[in-house]
Amino acid sequence: MTCDSVSGLIPLYFYGELPPDEEERVEQHLHSCAECARLMEQQRKLGAALDGRKAQVPPMLLEECRSDLMAAVQGGAPRSDRLAKGPWTLFLEAMGASFGGLGRLRQPVGALALVAIGFFAARFSLTTPGAVSVTPSPSDEVYSTDTLGNPAEKASVAPDIAQILLREFPSS
Repeated sequence: MTCDSVSGLIPLYFYGELPPDEEERVEQHLHSCAECARLMEQQRKLGAALDGRKAQVPPMLLEECRSDLMAAVQGGAPRSDRLAKGPWTLFLEAMGASFGGLGRLRQPVGALALVAIGFFAARFSLTTPGAVSVTPSPSDEVYSTDTLGNPAEKASVAPDIAQILLREFPSS
């Protein structure tokens, strides 16, 4: 036997699926070929790793498989009373299949979207582009630290501040 033919038969040999005469020929080749013996050892390690990992099978899956097997053994077709998928499920599956490879772009696109939202929120939150609001809000008086007790003096100070701000930050 050649190494190519034995390498294809190693998984079948490992699981005992070969006829006895072919199994003997594979064993003879494995004893004489170090490369194929290494492949057989890799197959043993893979089998041991897979045996060590147990999957949790849902009980409904086991029942469905048993009923399909019984229907096939009795000569009938497998049962087909599975629920039809709704339009929303079909849509989500189609979108997942269409855009499944774009997962690596999720963070950059999300960052760009946040920057765009911030830009447009700042752009449209001003009533007049480039205008600076100089009217004092009611909270400015609550936290005011001036000692002017006269309301007339306060009123004369506010326009002065507005004029300074307009000189420092002219609108375009």
